Amino acid sequence: MSKAKTQALLKVVELIPMFSSVGQENAARVVRACEVQHLDDGAILCRVREPSDALYILLSGGLTVLSESGVDLAQIEPVAPVGEMGMLTRQPRSATVRAHQRSTVLSLRKAVFEGLMRKHLAISRQVHQNVLTTLAARVVDSQQNHDTQLKSLQSLRRRLEAARAESASLLRTDG
Repeated sequence: MSKAKTQALLKVVELIPMFSSVGQENAARVVRACEVQHLDDGAILCRVREPSDALYILLSGGLTVLSESGVDLAQIEPVAPVGEMGMLTRQPRSATVRAHQRSTVLSLRKAVFEGLMRKHLAISRQVHQNVLTTLAARVVDSQQNHDTQLKSLQSLRRRLEAARAESASLLRTDG
């Protein structure tokens, strides 16, 4: 791999939250552990319920996340990770991911990743810290979303009660 290409991939890896702050030397180790994979338009990257045996970083193109029933759930744009949490938690894939255009991904196999983590404790410590930080942020976001939805539901209930009261009042005055 050319030095320019390696430098570009280093910048990409350092943008992935899981690998942020691992340092350039360790980011280079991660890049060397990855394989470049090309996907044609319509190719399946991973399927729901399959083992989470790799994480991917989208370099170019675009991916679509599909539910088990085939409903589009999300679009993934370049410089985004795919499958990192499932690989870490050993949970099966939660969705199918398909290329919606010709795409290129970096692929990091689970066994290679685990070997990297065992051999380089600094990477392991930073990755685990990053994952915990990401999960904590997701919990906060989820709680805030829950609170917002609960307030919206309460508002809708008040409006429904007001509409019922108005309807009952109208029926009494018409009768």
